[in-house]
Amino acid sequence: MNKYQKIYPNTPISLPQQTVDEIYRRQQRIYWEADFINRCIERREDEIGLRNFNYETLADDAALLDAAYEIYQKKEDCGIAYNDTLDAVIDDMESGISKGLYQKAADQPEPEKIILLMDEKELLQVLCQTPDTSVVIAELDCFTMDEATHDAMLEQISAIPGFYPANLTEAAHYSDVLSSMQKGRKPAPKPRVAIVIEGGIISAVLSSDPNIQIEITELDEDYATSEQRDAVYLELQNDPDLKSCDHILSVPGFGEEAESEEDE
Repeated sequence: MNKYQKIYPNTPISLPQQTVDEIYRRQQRIYWEADFINRCIERREDEIGLRNFNYETLADDAALLDAAYEIYQKKEDCGIAYNDTLDAVIDDMESGISKGLYQKAADQPEPEKIILLMDEKELLQVLCQTPDTSVVIAELDCFTMDEATHDAMLEQISAIPGFYPANLTEAAHYSDVLSSMQKGRKPAPKPRVAIVIEGGIISAVLSSDPNIQIEITELDEDYATSEQRDAVYLELQNDPDLKSCDHILSVPGFGEEAESEEDE
């Protein structure tokens, strides 16, 4: 509030039309995002479409929402119902997600999977992807409480801030559990080995995995015969535990030396 509003509190403040338009666009975008997210959730509950959104982070996925809004602006037509346009946008987004066109932002972690192993009504085991995850399980027995109490407890628990309904998937066979665990498992980073050669002498060998056994064979032209060199390569090629892999070779200063020779 500026000094004029303090003296004349009922005097309207005139804003430039460009500012008013920008405020309107931002507010319209906020309302649209809420409609889009709610419609996605409704379709999931009604089992409409592919339902392959990451619902847990949908509201925070700015890149995905931007892409969806861009599609909506292209499809927006006064002659088509608003919800029908939303459905068309969601269909396009679901198709794009299935083709890998929309990747989740790098700073948004994958939702953790929790697996409950049941035998009839007996809980056998709970598996989590992180060891410090705390899982609280409460059984609401319909035989020991009336329906009103049962519904009231569900409503109260569902309204706890900071908690969201989980995406439940019922596995028909234990192999489905194994498949789900494999899909949720992030690929392990490739092990790295760095070898430094200085003046033809290996001066440093480093590895990202201390369990990797590094074997170095030096074929010195002053010592090894051609038969010995051929035997080394043949032995390596026939070793079933070894696979040919790409490598990166860097020679610091080599390019600078070549450029200096050209300048001379």
